[in-house]
Amino acid sequence: MFDPDSAIAFRTYTNYVHAWKVHTTTVRPDHHSLQTLQAATNAGQLSETVRSHLWRGELTLRLMTTPPPASFSRIAPIAALWVPVQAYYAVHGLGSAALLAVGQSLPQNHTAFRKAMAQLIRQFFSPDLAVIFQVQPNAGTQRSFRHLSLSMDQCRAQSHLETVTELNCGSIVGKSLLTTYDASIEEKLTEQRRRLPSGRSRLSPGTRATVESQAAAVSVIDFLWRMRIRSNYEDPKMFVHAAWEPESAVSFCKDLTTLTERVCAELKLIVQRRIGAASLDALVASVS
Repeated sequence: MFDPDSAIAFRTYTNYVHAWKVHTTTVRPDHHSLQTLQAATNAGQLSETVRSHLWRGELTLRLMTTPPPASFSRIAPIAALWVPVQAYYAVHGLGSAALLAVGQSLPQNHTAFRKAMAQLIRQFFSPDLAVIFQVQPNAGTQRSFRHLSLSMDQCRAQSHLETVTELNCGSIVGKSLLTTYDASIEEKLTEQRRRLPSGRSRLSPGTRATVESQAAAVSVIDFLWRMRIRSNYEDPKMFVHAAWEPESAVSFCKDLTTLTERVCAELKLIVQRRIGAASLDALVASVS
């Protein structure tokens, strides 16, 4: 049955993903701070843990990119529910490998992973993909974007359903991060309300400010996680709606696959800087 709310939600996320695709470009390894990452003294050697995460991410990415373009019109309405999950886990596998390659410990949960990835993105990603929404607790929880010239008023005013162009794609990317941040804050506040003693229905004054002051920065990884959660748990009807809009479903699947490939390419460059291009190429080629 056609659901107008699901239709709006699906079009919103289709727009968000397309905005990320338009805003980002192919990876430019000579233009970003990977040059500051020193090659490992044991170049070419990689622990089995790093190797397994790299293989996991690369294999998941391969599964996303395997269907030939001609088949998209047939499978896209179904794949729209599947692709967001694969996109996050492709990034999770290669992101875990990249974190280990730069000497960080492996995060123990998805919250810690996304927080660690935001820091990795700050350090090593190309500016187009390194857009981050952040709150500065020492400045009265001032909100701002990194690598995006966009005020909060401009971001709030940007329609999430406006046709994406090269002129407004940055604003819509910012909107995707801001709404992801807002959703995470509301989730935390809802959890605190559940813990209130019997008879109390309101949180103490200043609770929101305290929660926001403790919030982590939000990156493209958080946006991918948000879609993965909605696809699996919170709002699967939104992606099931793709069956009503097969052309939009094709665009969504292709754009999300492209975005995932670009994020994964940056992560593989981090691993490559540590072990060398030949070693990375051999590892990627061994995935079958």
